[in-house]
Amino acid sequence: MLIIDYIREKIKEFLGIQHIHKNPNDINFQYISDEEILRISKAKEFKLWYLGEGDKLEQYYLLGDSSRKGLSDRNYFWSIATQEAMVKKVHSGIPNAIINTLVNVVGEHQITSDDKELERIIYDMLEDNDFIRMVNQEQLPLTLAQGWGAYKINIDEAYEYPLIEYYEAENVRFIGKNRRIEGIIYLDYYELNNKKYVLFETRSIKRKTENVEAGSYVEYNLFELKENNNIIPVELSTIKELSKLETIFIPGYMKILGVPTRIFHDPSDVNYGRSILTGKIDLFDDLDQALSQASQTVKVSTPVEYYPVSVLEKNSFGVPILPVAYNRQFIKKPASIPSGDGVMGSDTIQTSQPQLNFEQYAYEVKNKLDLILTGILSPATMGIDVAKKDNAEAQREKEKITLMTRNNIINAQRKIIQDVVDVALDLLMYKNGQPISDERADFSVVYNDFATPSFESKLQYLSPAYSGGAISTEKYVETLWGEMMSDEEQQEEVERLNKIRNADNLTLEDFDGTGITDDSVEEEIFNEPLDVSKE
Repeated sequence: MLIIDYIREKIKEFLGIQHIHKNPNDINFQYISDEEILRISKAKEFKLWYLGEGDKLEQYYLLGDSSRKGLSDRNYFWSIATQEAMVKKVHSGIPNAIINTLVNVVGEHQITSDDKELERIIYDMLEDNDFIRMVNQEQLPLTLAQGWGAYKINIDEAYEYPLIEYYEAENVRFIGKNRRIEGIIYLDYYELNNKKYVLFETRSIKRKTENVEAGSYVEYNLFELKENNNIIPVELSTIKELSKLETIFIPGYMKILGVPTRIFHDPSDVNYGRSILTGKIDLFDDLDQALSQASQTVKVSTPVEYYPVSVLEKNSFGVPILPVAYNRQFIKKPASIPSGDGVMGSDTIQTSQPQLNFEQYAYEVKNKLDLILTGILSPATMGIDVAKKDNAEAQREKEKITLMTRNNIINAQRKIIQDVVDVALDLLMYKNGQPISDERADFSVVYNDFATPSFESKLQYLSPAYSGGAISTEKYVETLWGEMMSDEEQQEEVERLNKIRNADNLTLEDFDGTGITDDSVEEEIFNEPLDVSKE
């Protein structure tokens, strides 16, 4: 049995029948042939483009992917150029830059709750799992690149809090029913005594039937992995560390002990997610081709020196010793070839340099880059200066596409993090012997605003409104300082500004009879230095 056959059987066993979301006689369905093979192959290819390593791309397109049955043998630059060892292949790294920029634009999430004790527990639990790093350096970039993945939440008696792990797309399969994920299959690989094994861990929720009790399940199956992904079932005790694994069942608890990660919907594969690089691979390949051609053009534009062999120093074998120089090309010529001034037999070195058109490659690179970023990011977000004459308003208009992409990512990412924290809290209660339920804990996942005005610009447009009485002191302080001040500090600032605003109406009695005049009070208040160190 093959791995993909086992997964099909597992899904069929769970669902009873397989629901196909498209007509199996459709020409596109026939062309795809095997969705499972194509899905994993695409996830691997997208990951390679995201990693941004030219040697791995070269190896992938050189060796091909036998499971794709020729689909990778396209007229790609990377597919053709790998056959020519002398061609320098330049990878732009743009897929990596796009995804990492989006991750930075999304920023770090924060967990807030009115229940401060709950907030503290969540913070300690996520800190114990190094969760922010996991999200920003593993889950979010890889989910954007591959299209999907999954978190797995475990209990280990050696640790105080539940353990959170992230699995990449190729090691995760989903069991979908009625367009809902009701099961996740995790694949873990092991090697022992020169034998390879794969552990299938199925986490699912099952509804009550005549033979099944409703609840959350964790089931384990171990196989020995042979060539060509053939698998043979073996006992869990084959690997000592796995011998204690046994089926877990939490009755009445209708949550999977894992969380699928999907950012963008894939209409052709509804149970999985769509990579943000979908539809861009052709353009990435064209961009690399243009960069490689430009690099080759620079190389061949190097001045060429023609020299007579007779003028060179000889080694002990009588062979001319070439001058040592960086990237210089020397071509032997007989003395009978005329020199540049037409003199025959000249023993002079001649230099020539071709005039080549570099602009066409620069234009092609810019054109492809614009098409790649279309619908994903503003060039300004990527740090690309496309129009130096743009004013601030024009630049903000260009950032709208970035904002729309960011909002879509945050909407999906917020639910993913909520589900992870919710299940982890439930398992923490379960570990501590406390009752758990399907109720969600009372907390929120929030993100900071993107491209907010600087402190100086906010001060510039808020001050006239505040001075004119258009906004209250409380609103002025909240908008100006935001999260840079605590609630207590903001209240102190409100009181200070109200004192200034009312200074004209103050009397000596307001200052406990200290004898300070109204003018001296106002001067003291206005001369107080403004602390912007919290910005």
